[in-house]
Amino acid sequence: MKTERLSCAAVVIVAAWLSGGCASIISGRTATVKIDSRPSEADVVIHDKHGNEVLKTQTPATVELRRKDRFIGPAKYTATIEKPGFKPATVPIHSTVNPWVLGNVAFGGVIGLAVDNATGAAWKPKVASVQQDLEPIYTAQLPASPRSSSHEQVEPATAIY
Repeated sequence: MKTERLSCAAVVIVAAWLSGGCASIISGRTATVKIDSRPSEADVVIHDKHGNEVLKTQTPATVELRRKDRFIGPAKYTATIEKPGFKPATVPIHSTVNPWVLGNVAFGGVIGLAVDNATGAAWKPKVASVQQDLEPIYTAQLPASPRSSSHEQVEPATAIY
């Protein structure tokens, strides 16, 4: 009876071990990225590498982005941050290999690697947070007229012909 329980438990553990990759179990299919700007309350539009709009929001925001591209490989995004009176900023959001994939060497093997790649969990954003300083747009202004200090007497201008 005790041997059957141990055998059953071993089968369940091995099945769970083979059914998923380490990164899939730990990280999931989406990644969280925080986006902020100075000044805040700027409009953010995120596009994928195919130019499709993924989402719109305002800073500060926390967004969930798919880790995998529609077809194959890591997802790549571009965040455009805009606010009236400031130059728009474009920030790339690229991915790198998720370190949890290394768990497949010890636990998940080839099946775990395949699962992690299929779910996109094999990838993670290079940065978990984007902080963008927006540059003000300067408009042409007339030069300020010189002011006299309280110590100086200003003489009336005389014209000489």
